[in-house]
Amino acid sequence: MVSSKFRLPRRTFLRGLGGAALALPTLEIMLNDSGEALASGGSMPLRYLVCFGGFSLVTDGSALTNDYIPMTTGPDYSLGTGLAPLATRGVQDRVTVVSGLSIPSQLAQDENEPIPPAGRTVHFHAHINPVVSGMRSVPWLANDTHIPTVTGRSSDQIVGDAVGHETSFASLVYRAQALLYNTGTYPMNRDTISYRRNDRGEIERVVPVVSPRQAYDSLFLGFVPDDPAEAAAKELELDKRRSVLDLVDRRMGGLVDRLGTADRTRLEQHYDEIRALEMRLELDGPKVGGECQQLPDPGNDPPLGGEFSGEDAYDVNAGYSDEDSRLRLMCDLMHIAFTCDLTRAGSLMFTMFQSFMNVNPITGHPYGLHDMSHNGEIPELADAMAWHVEHFAYLVGRLADTPEGTGSVLDSCAMLLMNEAGGGFSYENGVTQWSAHSTDNMAMLVAGGAGGLLQGEHIVAPSGANHPGNVVVSAMRAVGVDEDFGEVSGVMPGLLDG
Repeated sequence: MVSSKFRLPRRTFLRGLGGAALALPTLEIMLNDSGEALASGGSMPLRYLVCFGGFSLVTDGSALTNDYIPMTTGPDYSLGTGLAPLATRGVQDRVTVVSGLSIPSQLAQDENEPIPPAGRTVHFHAHINPVVSGMRSVPWLANDTHIPTVTGRSSDQIVGDAVGHETSFASLVYRAQALLYNTGTYPMNRDTISYRRNDRGEIERVVPVVSPRQAYDSLFLGFVPDDPAEAAAKELELDKRRSVLDLVDRRMGGLVDRLGTADRTRLEQHYDEIRALEMRLELDGPKVGGECQQLPDPGNDPPLGGEFSGEDAYDVNAGYSDEDSRLRLMCDLMHIAFTCDLTRAGSLMFTMFQSFMNVNPITGHPYGLHDMSHNGEIPELADAMAWHVEHFAYLVGRLADTPEGTGSVLDSCAMLLMNEAGGGFSYENGVTQWSAHSTDNMAMLVAGGAGGLLQGEHIVAPSGANHPGNVVVSAMRAVGVDEDFGEVSGVMPGLLDG
């Protein structure tokens, strides 16, 4: 710990030629003598991230229970295939599983009955509103467009509204699944989990950034122009400025010489992390095979995959745009954004609601993700769930390995991995067991140590506080945002200290 009276303000940027600016991580020289708060008297920055996967926890009619919810509670909980990456990534002790969650539903016997608070209609795929905003579903009317309406702010925007004025980006909104992949239907808000209130007081969707290239340029080199000519000029500029670090005085006017050994090492690590990320963005191309060929410019995003020809169709050669690489890059970008304090709130949609993404390239099983829930088997679905958990665990591990103060960046984070559904009774058709169209028996992963979040245990939600929104409220409270989540109030018992 540096004991000198010299202290560096938290909101310090490295500036170089042409006015280029690069945000810094939290260095020891910005902290008080104990390393637990900023030297200015402020608290360490807290970060919030909600991730989402468009999968259920069971397959229709399977004779097996799901392979996601641990069979044991408490610490050192058991891991099935679906959660196995938590162990292989070494982060099980940082991730808590909350099971026993449920979104209440209107009853199938009477579609005219009231929809429960923060509940859904009997039409399963109209439950986006309670998942992303904690508000009850809007009833479908005869001859309407059947687009599930969202009527409240999503949690990332609630947090962003509260703390976003302190960072370059109020929130970052990313999605890895590139396309809907189905010409037999249309998005119906399946492709978005972030919603804000505009200047007119209306709730509107926040269009997610899908291109890792654009996400990177937005973070470090400005927004990508919409005009093709301007975009081409921008690309030429990027060719001349392949790294913002090349324009930055690494000595920062002699400041580096005044840093302690730990800070000097941390700053060099910060440079190396950004350099490595840039190299990855330049070198990671598409996986070559079939119709998917590597693009001439390796800095471009992987090519977009083809679409299916109808809602129930499937084509093993379509429906995939190398989401595996896209998602990994998005995780790296979110890690850098948190580490550099470019944002303190974000959402990362791995796959869409009712996802038609082809999972054969990542699991070896010939299904779209949604089709797998209805026609596959639990062991196959477990591999798809594990793909989602692998990327979540990777990001948790990156943040845990990034030093900050006396701990890591993960210590100041509240991270959630939500999914679309659980498994059990179907209110649509009265199926009593193992229906993928059920919002009973849901679960959520929680990571990070912000606000004293419980880490590394499996807990079961008690009756009366078992809405997924209760977990969301807990995570928001952990980062200092004391607001309800739509129609859901109250924290999850046992998830927060005090």
